[in-house]
Amino acid sequence: LFVSAFDDPGTSSGDFFEEIRKQYERRRREQTRSRFTEEVSRPSTSAGASAAEAARKADEFRRKHAEGLRKRGIAFSLPVNHTTSPSYEQYSKQWHTFLQSGESRAIPWPPIKVGDKDDLMRFVGENMIHLRQLQVDWHPDRFFARLPSSIQRTDSMRERVTALSQFFNNAVIEFREKNKKVRLE
Repeated sequence: LFVSAFDDPGTSSGDFFEEIRKQYERRRREQTRSRFTEEVSRPSTSAGASAAEAARKADEFRRKHAEGLRKRGIAFSLPVNHTTSPSYEQYSKQWHTFLQSGESRAIPWPPIKVGDKDDLMRFVGENMIHLRQLQVDWHPDRFFARLPSSIQRTDSMRERVTALSQFFNNAVIEFREKNKKVRLE
């Protein structure tokens, strides 16, 4: 009798846990809305800040992607004394400079021969993360979307990009199969 005095039949469904769930969902919706309105209403400070933000987001994406690869057992940790091939690091810097400049400079093609998987593995240091990044960067749709408009798109360029993309796709598949066999042993 005393406990029933606390019930408010107009606002409660009678199920305590259901009320808690509804309250939790309402708060989450409000937080999401407020976060969204903050992002939309926040003015862009400068081009430099937006470039820094884009670089930060790209780094965060790569980190999450690498983490996902490790969780699925696709990527592996390198030995402590192993260093990544300096040629890949140099190439990666050239590639990012090319993308960020937006100028019609020479395209930094990967320094490998299409079809030579040993050369590719030496180039990426047998690192799945580097191989996957090449696969993503050289996908024809992505490549041509990111290519500065001042660079003329030719049939020979399309053929070369497609050949690289197919080569990287096959290399990733082969690398995964090789690592599956190693993990099963």
